[in-house]
Amino acid sequence: MKTILTFLYAALLLSNAEAAIRRVDHGGYADFSDVQSAINASSAGDTVLISPSVYGYSGFTVDRTLTIIGAGTDTIPGKASILSTGIYITPDADGSRIQSLWISGIWQYHIGNNVYAIVQIAGGAENILIEDCFIQAYQNFSNFQFVCIGAYPDPLTIRRCVLMGGPSTAGVYFYNAAGESNARIESCVFS
Repeated sequence: MKTILTFLYAALLLSNAEAAIRRVDHGGYADFSDVQSAINASSAGDTVLISPSVYGYSGFTVDRTLTIIGAGTDTIPGKASILSTGIYITPDADGSRIQSLWISGIWQYHIGNNVYAIVQIAGGAENILIEDCFIQAYQNFSNFQFVCIGAYPDPLTIRRCVLMGGPSTAGVYFYNAAGESNARIESCVFS
């Protein structure tokens, strides 16, 4: 009987384990000073909070289910969470959410066929949400995309984002998509 009670107690403790929150801050006021280190220390289901910064954080790869939340996209220096390079979301990041980041800079990912992107979502990634982000391109050449999406993201939602770039910059590009996709772009501004 004592063994059964011990087992039930252990199971109860494990079931109540909460997802961790990893904080990122350039100024040393958090456990991590860069986003990728916080992601690497995270387990699936964790949240990464990115503090505002005057200086841009480096880009990162999301390779597990995470919620990544910035401090917003305010235009006042030091009030936004700015990434100076891109985001790559792997197929293993099903269910991930990217929120309230200012993703700005030059292209980070060369997709092929002279297509370049700041945010790349690999084929096979499912239930991805990108919302309330400002995605800004500093390069102005043909075939530059803000977001490149691999084959069959199902579903993908890009919601309440501003995508801003030069005259030859496009918006969202589906590559290797030889079928239907359940991608939604809701209440976004393309400029």
